[in-house]
Amino acid sequence: MGALENIKLLLDLVANLEGLRRDMRRNAQGYKDNLAAGRPLIRVAEIARQDANEYRRRLDWHRRFDTPGLLRNKLLDGLARLNVPIQETLTAWQQLSAAADTLAAAPMTTDAELVLASDALLATVDGSDTLWE
Repeated sequence: MGALENIKLLLDLVANLEGLRRDMRRNAQGYKDNLAAGRPLIRVAEIARQDANEYRRRLDWHRRFDTPGLLRNKLLDGLARLNVPIQETLTAWQQLSAAADTLAAAPMTTDAELVLASDALLATVDGSDTLWE
């Protein structure tokens, strides 16, 4: 069952990256919508900070592939079987990681600052096509 297991591992990685991409974009739009609806800035900013921490936690799962060993070898095999260059996963991870770090470090003391941080995230994190949306 090695080949299927290795492809499943790759699919887990892709599901996490795509889930992060979707969540980051939806949440950034949600911050803006909540502010426009009059929700208190302090609460929306708190949610944005919590989200940034959660993004980092989910991105850190991918660090398990950094260390040479069985898990990395399985991922590399899954990538090779589907003819996907590892650089594609690294590029997606780097984009999402930079966006999470930028959101975490963004000033959020005014509505305008939080809107700016949300717009920056939306501009940085590409949307992706999906069957369901």
